[in-house]
Amino acid sequence: MNQAVVLPTLIDIAAPLEGSDSIALPPYQGESFCLQNFPHSPLTLPQGSQVFSVAAPTYDAIPRQRILEYSVNYLNHALEVLELKNVLEPPRLLLVLPDKTRSAIAARLLIDSVLMLKEQFPALGFTLLFGLGTHPLMTSEEMEKHLGKVRYRTLLQQNIAIHQQTTRNPYLPTQKVWLTKSPAVESTDFMKLVRLLESCQAMVRQQIAPTADHSLEPHLALQEVINTSHAHLDPSIGETTKYLAKAMVSLNHRRRHIMVMPRLLWEHHLTIVAGDTDLHPYEGRGGSGGLHKMLTVALADLGTIRLSHSTRVLLDSQTRVGAGENVFVRILDWLAMALGEALTQDSDSCARALPLGFSVLSLQNGNVHGFWWSQKESSRQQLTSVKKQGQTQSVCHPLHLVITEAETGKGTDILAGARSLQYVADWDTPDNRILADTCHQRVALLFNPCDEPQNHGGIGNYGTKQQLQVLQALAEKHRYQLQGELSIVTSLSQCLNAIQHHRRKTLSRWLDHLQLVSEMDDFLDLVQDLVRLTQVLIST
Repeated sequence: MNQAVVLPTLIDIAAPLEGSDSIALPPYQGESFCLQNFPHSPLTLPQGSQVFSVAAPTYDAIPRQRILEYSVNYLNHALEVLELKNVLEPPRLLLVLPDKTRSAIAARLLIDSVLMLKEQFPALGFTLLFGLGTHPLMTSEEMEKHLGKVRYRTLLQQNIAIHQQTTRNPYLPTQKVWLTKSPAVESTDFMKLVRLLESCQAMVRQQIAPTADHSLEPHLALQEVINTSHAHLDPSIGETTKYLAKAMVSLNHRRRHIMVMPRLLWEHHLTIVAGDTDLHPYEGRGGSGGLHKMLTVALADLGTIRLSHSTRVLLDSQTRVGAGENVFVRILDWLAMALGEALTQDSDSCARALPLGFSVLSLQNGNVHGFWWSQKESSRQQLTSVKKQGQTQSVCHPLHLVITEAETGKGTDILAGARSLQYVADWDTPDNRILADTCHQRVALLFNPCDEPQNHGGIGNYGTKQQLQVLQALAEKHRYQLQGELSIVTSLSQCLNAIQHHRRKTLSRWLDHLQLVSEMDDFLDLVQDLVRLTQVLIST
């Protein structure tokens, strides 16, 4: 059993520029305006329109050489504290890096720092591991572009191993980390759920088979069975169907979960995670580019990712920018703590310390305005607060039309646009009017400029595409029903009511589907287990 060593925290933020403050842009005056993704298609907006962009940096840039010197000195000190400089076995570092959908300022600086350290300490060995999460693997050309041509070829010349971890093609071998969670509901709720599923057993067998090949997926088919069979259930458990997703989440938490990680983390003396600090819609404490999110999302298996990315978590009212201790952050902290304990306490682990984070703050043009070294993720908030200052501006008057543009190189998932709309709507409150009142239903048009083939032409990864296909199938079904109703309406109000009814019903059914998929990966297996258990009890 290893005794974990605590490394110091190093934070350096550049000095503010003298006499400078973040200044909101004046109202747009009607000149020709171009979106960065469509530079040859000018837009002309009405007088008084407001155009928001990131404010000019109010901090000096930190010279690159200074960052490298500080980083090399920090790593030298870390090796000494971990007693890795005077041992017969050469020290091995694992550098965990973001993929091409993120900027790579910190990743490049970390590689350069370790290469400089290796010049001083030739025995040092290190490995690169890209954390891709659910994203597709990068080609060698994409990795070269991401890291820089000269840097990438230097790594190849020195025979540095470069690996990628993705749920679509996990890096082998793997290591299991056992997790447990306290139940969230009383045992009586669990027994109600068992009785509910027993009551549905016959109908499940009869009705799932003919719909199994339909694009709505077996999960949604099962929900349909439960919804339509509500009247035939025992009255004492009928109400349970309303809370099926919640009950199943609680049941899932009763079961012992396994987090599957690359074995590489156990085979290196120190893991260093690099990332660029940016605001994030879920990680409301330190934003993206930190330690815990890279470890427990970018490197973890799909089941573990879904613990933090379930509908229960992402639709929580506190899962937003600025909510520092929301459920998303707490889950990442919990997972990271379990991983850290496994790394430092497993008898076959080489790890001498908890994973170490390196992050940079860049406010504009790739310049670095702050950097952070630490094992404590919460201390990175100092970088995030500076980032937030430059990206917060005042709305002069409520908006009638909102155009949000995907950042160049990051338009990889069309749902990112939907999230942006969600937050605009969340921020629009009676005390903070952002959107103008309208007598018409608000409309959102989502368009993704990314045309990357591996991300299905900008739709997103395979999971996103699959769920949007489910929505498409639901919408098609209701479209035919709506057409029939519209042919017999006698007034505009009846027409609008019919449209609104089918819209809500479509989205409600899609939400049921998403909850079942995200909260219960093994839902049908669980149903099968309960059915088998019931059969055994009956036979005995």
